[in-house]
Amino acid sequence: MPPPPSRPRRRRLAPRPSPPDSAERIYAAELRRLVRDLSRAILGPVLAKYARNAPQDADTRSDAEDKIGIDWGDLRARIGSIAIDQAELLADAQAGRVNRHNQRDMNRILGLDLNAEPVAVRAALARFRRENVALIKSIAVDLHADVRNVVRQAVSKGTRVEDLRAELMERFGVSESRADLIARDQTLKANADLSKLRHEEAGITRYVWSTSKD
Repeated sequence: MPPPPSRPRRRRLAPRPSPPDSAERIYAAELRRLVRDLSRAILGPVLAKYARNAPQDADTRSDAEDKIGIDWGDLRARIGSIAIDQAELLADAQAGRVNRHNQRDMNRILGLDLNAEPVAVRAALARFRRENVALIKSIAVDLHADVRNVVRQAVSKGTRVEDLRAELMERFGVSESRADLIARDQTLKANADLSKLRHEEAGITRYVWSTSKD
């Protein structure tokens, strides 16, 4: 009587990586707080000048933006300074959070002590900092351009100051949504890059990446 067929051995699956959700939430909250700081620096001066100087006569609105008296260069410098003061601190803190999460996660998945920082990991973290400093500064630049465009349109249409305030608040909301997008995209990208580098450092050269197709 032939022996019963042996059951195929089930392949042991490696532990699944965990996403850096906590690091993403913290970064998003910090970038949103920055947007609110920028918004406060913009809202008061712009509305005060508009309420005082916006022309009510439709015949004088075509060239009225300069007559409102908003110093756009000064405003850009002011909010740019706020972004510059915070950019490196925020980017550096997030690089540290993502790195610590990834280090713990890879230690758990690979069963190795990966506490040393290879040159490639340090280079990836430095690149993350540079890219995120630039992105954080761009939030202020883009917000300034958006606000100036909203004010220009408000002048041409004779928008009431109350309605201008509502339009500006809407633009600030768009900037906060962009902050969320930056936090998510940059955090996930950095974590994926570090995972790849640490796998390679452990001698693993073949692996399959799985994404949520987002």
